[in-house]
Amino acid sequence: MTEEFKVILRDYNKSIDEPYIYSSWRNSWYYSSIVKPKGNPKQIFQRQTQKIKEILEKAQIRIACLDIDPVVIIGYSISRNNHLDWIYVKSDYRKNGIGTMLFPKNIETVTNDFTKIGEVIFKKKYLKTQGEENVRRNSENRQADQRI
Repeated sequence: MTEEFKVILRDYNKSIDEPYIYSSWRNSWYYSSIVKPKGNPKQIFQRQTQKIKEILEKAQIRIACLDIDPVVIIGYSISRNNHLDWIYVKSDYRKNGIGTMLFPKNIETVTNDFTKIGEVIFKKKYLKTQGEENVRRNSENRQADQRI
């Protein structure tokens, strides 16, 4: 992209932003996942929609947009506490630091249904999947119990 633009972060507006988040999350997850979902696409999308709904109810949502048009989303991140559920940047705006801008500072774990880009970020930032974190904590708890 050769045009100059200024990206800003704004608060999530459910009535405006939610439809875009659902469609972009489902589509990028379905078409870009490393492990392709198997089965009836309609049922897969329905299950993914329910999963997204449950996540959004408890999530912190960061929206990236252009300062000249804050209604148009160019990226977003979805996280809960120190866990990253999803991060998305429109392809035309990638490699401009927007993903880094959207990435919450306190993230320790990520959801393990990666896209190809997600896997690169996961490895680059030395993160753990949520399951790995739970295994580590359980192991630490068992070790502490044995010392008592």
